Amino acid sequence: CILLPDDHGIIFSKGYYLQSGEYKRFDTDINDMMFERRIASPNGEDYLYVFYNRQNGIYVLLSYNLINQEVTTPTICNGFSLFNNGEMLYFKAADEPAKHNAMQLWVTPYCNADYISPNNEYEDHFLFKLGNKEIVRGMAECHELLTLLNKDDSYSGLYIDIVKKATDIVDTYFWLSNEIVSNLT
Repeated sequence: CILLPDDHGIIFSKGYYLQSGEYKRFDTDINDMMFERRIASPNGEDYLYVFYNRQNGIYVLLSYNLINQEVTTPTICNGFSLFNNGEMLYFKAADEPAKHNAMQLWVTPYCNADYISPNNEYEDHFLFKLGNKEIVRGMAECHELLTLLNKDDSYSGLYIDIVKKATDIVDTYFWLSNEIVSNLT
């Protein structure tokens, strides 16, 4: 298993376990997967975890979203390519030899860090200058606070944890009180 960013939990080829106690195990019959690499999106929000079985030639691709703190349904394939603009092409081989194998093309957030989107109409905006990674971290911590606020069962330190998390957010993310972001504090 591999650690998720910002100590959110762990991820493995068949599922994940978060610090919040949430977990999911995917029902697949694929075993003996080895971690190959982690691909971070330039926006700081998404991470792609690639697991591979050399004997069977199978990849399991798991995408983790830092803000929502969830993993999408695994993509199981026999090969894939990521392009500079974030497009991902992958294929699944048939069990029997075939003339044709299906390929799928997906648009992902995993573009090259140097890739410039053709839609730069917001580059003068305060949030654009602040940077997406900073905004994503702030949103992820706000999500953690919401998780604490929505806990059904209380524990002895719940309210202390809520106050600590809320104070940390206000102290760390100065931009939350800016009028341009609607004065969120």
